[in-house]
Amino acid sequence: MLSLDREDGRSTWQPQGVGSEAYNPKKLNSQEQGDSMKGKKQRVLSLLCCLAVGLSGCAYVVVGAVGAGIGFGTYKYVDGNLKRDYLGPMPKVWEATVAALDDLKVTPDVQEKDYFGGLVKGIMHDGTQVTIKLKRESDSSTEVGVRVGVFGDREKSETIHAKIAQKFKRG
Repeated sequence: MLSLDREDGRSTWQPQGVGSEAYNPKKLNSQEQGDSMKGKKQRVLSLLCCLAVGLSGCAYVVVGAVGAGIGFGTYKYVDGNLKRDYLGPMPKVWEATVAALDDLKVTPDVQEKDYFGGLVKGIMHDGTQVTIKLKRESDSSTEVGVRVGVFGDREKSETIHAKIAQKFKRG
């Protein structure tokens, strides 16, 4: 159906049975278009926020802070390993780690250490394997990763880290 609904007198094609209110070129530049654009922007922004939140947990989870002067203050839980940086040289952190395991009655099977890091493997009283890896980050910083069991037990790993921090603070 041909309709003369434009101000300049030109005609437009409209579907049969639809009046001129269905197509009004003046409304395209009106407030309705602005509202439509705002809605699109809000949907895109919401989608981006959801993606950011959803993807943020992939790399690691920051668990919490522990006493000033003994570490950088955060734990990273990655693939069953609870990692933490200690502000201290590797040999001092090594001593604190071995002393902590002794206090917790973890029987060490493997104790290997060199200039760059160390490895301690032990067995808890219930037969669960404990693996602790130390990595020298610098002369005054050491990363310690604790894994309890095959898949990791964050609660027990936090307990071991708390004991290492306690021994490190005293030593």
